[in-house]
Amino acid sequence: MKKKTDIYYNEHDQSQVYEVLKKKKKSRLKQKWRIFLIVIMIAGILLFIQSDFSKVRSIEIQGNQLMSETLIKDHLNIDEESFIFNAWPSTLEKRLKNNSLIEEVHVRTIPFIGVKVTVKEANIIAYMEQGSQYILVGSNGKTLTVEKEKYTSFVQNYILLRQFSVDDTFNQFTEALAKVDEDVLYQISDIVFVPEKTDPTKLEFMMDDGKRLYLRIEDMVEELKSYNQVISTYPNGCYYDFLGRKVYVKECE
Repeated sequence: MKKKTDIYYNEHDQSQVYEVLKKKKKSRLKQKWRIFLIVIMIAGILLFIQSDFSKVRSIEIQGNQLMSETLIKDHLNIDEESFIFNAWPSTLEKRLKNNSLIEEVHVRTIPFIGVKVTVKEANIIAYMEQGSQYILVGSNGKTLTVEKEKYTSFVQNYILLRQFSVDDTFNQFTEALAKVDEDVLYQISDIVFVPEKTDPTKLEFMMDDGKRLYLRIEDMVEELKSYNQVISTYPNGCYYDFLGRKVYVKECE
């Protein structure tokens, strides 16, 4: 006679199986929700990119007097249709700081509204005529080209530059001019570029009181620091030559 095998029921084992199945079901549910949320996010991003809310929408410029809004926008390299992600304030500020005549700039990018730009332009210290345009020189040594018809009366208050060409020498000159003391700049009427074979950076300064100075571009900043002292010492001179080791003064004829 065969011995009967006893079968024992373990409720603990059944409970473990149930827990495993429950965890698997919960995990599958989480995965479905995760996929659903990813799909929703992708769809939202695509809708956002296609909508006007992803665009700059508006660009407000403040503080500009010389530079037109169009010119500033050109230097920003964005417009109302540009993506807002391309309008990081630090990037836009860097672009404008590298631009002529802008000394300070503050940019605010406001989502769903637009970009606000506040600039502080350099002061104008000199100008040069070039065809139908003026080249304005700022106190930061940089230049801006503008149309004559709009600025004819404006430029009369500043130093007139003559016989220059727009090249590396001119850039060297404008950078140096910006470093000249203001009290001396206010006394200058015209500056003429008069290079010679043996003196390729020679300049002639015509002062408001009729005096004439001769200097080199590379020396002008240092030499002009002593200008007021030289004039006080030799007030009757008309021609002041700063080209040698000492200042040569020639009286009026």
